[in-house]
Amino acid sequence: MTKMSDLEEIKFNNLQKVIELAKSMNVLVMDELLFEKAEIEKQPVNIIFKIHDDESIIQIFLGLAKFFNTLIIQKGYVFYIITTDHLSLELHC
Repeated sequence: MTKMSDLEEIKFNNLQKVIELAKSMNVLVMDELLFEKAEIEKQPVNIIFKIHDDESIIQIFLGLAKFFNTLIIQKGYVFYIITTDHLSLELHC
């Protein structure tokens, strides 16, 4: 079995944090197991969030999903919120 690199382990742990917090906040996360293909296009305004040491960025991102009353799409280590024709949000693990 291959050992994860330190960076991969951090990304995996962050991914798990996002999923756990989303469940606790009742935010729907649709991952790659639920869809065959998702083509996500950048909108004119694309805001990218990067997870740091604390969970505040994750909570803000999930709060925005609740505010816009939308689901979150997860592809790999990136989470997407498509809000309108003009705004998309990304959270990078």
